[in-house]
Amino acid sequence: QRRVHGQFSRLHQSNSGDMLSVGLVGYPNVGKSSIINTLRRKKVSSVSPVPGQTKVWQYVKLSKKIFLIDCPGVIHQNDESNDCTQAVLKGVVRIEKLGCEEKVDFVGTVLKLVSREKLQDTYQIGDWTSPLHFLELIAERRQRLLRGGRLDIDGVARMVLH
Repeated sequence: QRRVHGQFSRLHQSNSGDMLSVGLVGYPNVGKSSIINTLRRKKVSSVSPVPGQTKVWQYVKLSKKIFLIDCPGVIHQNDESNDCTQAVLKGVVRIEKLGCEEKVDFVGTVLKLVSREKLQDTYQIGDWTSPLHFLELIAERRQRLLRGGRLDIDGVARMVLH
């Protein structure tokens, strides 16, 4: 913390006597607000495990002449399905905003990217034949049920994608 503060101070001294503003920019939910809180040694920016907590730019005073700017997450999104998949898997998109069928499709992508053995070990389940069957096995194993004893596929899909 002191090292970063010192570097900001040296950078600022090499410039004029004006204020120095340092913006933290990046994907949603990568820790921009947490870095600011760490540098200030107290909670000055709200943080959440859910993307989109920071809604507007926040100026936080680090020292007399140095301000940090906490920016909302920035994403570059094309209409290509691969970009949408990457956004979901990186946590850029709120999983809750997806429909159940979409979640099952994205779980299918996870099944392609992660080894079968790792998933079986992590969720303590046997072999599966489809993304939906994978989610059903987890729901049964964890006893995730809805009213009427139906399996909570949507809830299990959210859990896997988080």
